[in-house]
Amino acid sequence: MLGLFNEDPQVNYDIAQAAVAWLVDQYGMPRLIALMEAYRTDYAGVDTDALTRRLLRQVYGVGEPAVVAGAFGLLGQLHH
Repeated sequence: MLGLFNEDPQVNYDIAQAAVAWLVDQYGMPRLIALMEAYRTDYAGVDTDALTRRLLRQVYGVGEPAVVAGAFGLLGQLHH
């Protein structure tokens, strides 16, 4: 959510944890490891966020909106 992320570190960690949990739930741990390896291979400076869209497509075949929806879906379950 633009305007929310990067404003509060605790929120950042919760969103990131939910995104990773969703990826693992949907695709398994081996793909998450492949994503981390792709980040390491393609690393070209401190702005790793610039890689995210491309690497999600490359490793998972999904876009950021799907991961965001999945993450917020998991976070929403915490309130029920």
